[in-house]
Amino acid sequence: MSRSFKDVWWIAFICVFCIFSTYGLGFIGWDLLVSKYQQYFLVLIPMILTLINFHSVRGYNGVWKSIIPYMIIMPFISCISKLLILGEDAFSIMYPIYISLTFFMFYAYSAYKVSESTIINGFLIIGLITLVIQIYQQITGVVYFDLFMRFFTQESTRNDLSRYQIGCPYLQLFCFLYVWDKAKEKMTPIYLVLTALFGVSVYLYLTRQLLAIAIAAIFISFFINGKKQSKKIWVVSLILLIYGMYKYWDALFSNFVTETKTDDGFFIRFVSIEFFFNQTFSNIFGTIFGFGQSSYEERWYSKGIFASDAGISGDMYHYGITWAIVYLVQVYKIFKVHKGIPVYIKLFVIATFINCIFSLPYHAYDQAFIWVSMLYIESLYVNKSPKYSRRYEK
Repeated sequence: MSRSFKDVWWIAFICVFCIFSTYGLGFIGWDLLVSKYQQYFLVLIPMILTLINFHSVRGYNGVWKSIIPYMIIMPFISCISKLLILGEDAFSIMYPIYISLTFFMFYAYSAYKVSESTIINGFLIIGLITLVIQIYQQITGVVYFDLFMRFFTQESTRNDLSRYQIGCPYLQLFCFLYVWDKAKEKMTPIYLVLTALFGVSVYLYLTRQLLAIAIAAIFISFFINGKKQSKKIWVVSLILLIYGMYKYWDALFSNFVTETKTDDGFFIRFVSIEFFFNQTFSNIFGTIFGFGQSSYEERWYSKGIFASDAGISGDMYHYGITWAIVYLVQVYKIFKVHKGIPVYIKLFVIATFINCIFSLPYHAYDQAFIWVSMLYIESLYVNKSPKYSRRYEK
């Protein structure tokens, strides 16, 4: 397989995987077009690619050599735990298995030596397609893509704009931080335009947590060392950012602040966090192996208690206390060996860490795909660094 063909193939596969993992970027008729078996087959491909190249990945001894097997095995174990604790069919809900299979992508990337630029290009393509859909639907009001409509019938609005769940918000955040990092290094027209476009995309999700962590990451980026930057560019960027936030704060964000103060739905998240934290430790077997994702949780929905709102506590309930510990280990490892790692990787980890109390960065399998891709890119830098090359030598 020639390098150029391999790159094109992987970009195409990354795009297709992003589309499937977001149910057609939130396409309303996705369930009618794509059967469950087609969905199952697509998510099996990373495992199939790993098995085909098992001889080249079985001896992997890189920075995530212990973490990736755990991420693959634990969701499956939680399904068995659900069967034993709750007496519910182990595979009645397939989302944990989707997450498990998605983490095989790390080994598939490794086996084919997929480059950082290939992954980024795939993400940027899907990110720009998502942005076009967002803008089109806001302008025309014609809605074809909205994952919310799988669960809610009433249209949601915020700040005089319609809220649509299109694609994966964390993919858009990842792309935004990538182009922002590049623009901060060197203010070329292409990266300035892309930064503006992905900034619009992140804003159009109209999600308070997403906006908050994006803004936090921008400010933090000025204090994280990356490639040498012009001091003039650094100062000008910071001044423009502060001025823009001051000038347009009311128009862009005042409604979000007001709604947060009066929104009971925001504060009930803390009820969900406390509830699932307590539930996790209600059974020693469940504490260790998790209770899995089950229809059992539906009895709590009427009270506004959702595991998806409980962040790290909700996922700890599903997969056990070690799931939370391993997440913190990953964050720690990334910053322990932070030298040489691209700034956008560090910013993405910081931003999602800030939000982990409300949403773990791989709660769903579209997010897991972004996370495992990030881990792989990070490993490319760590494994080749002089300090760690011998330690992680195959």
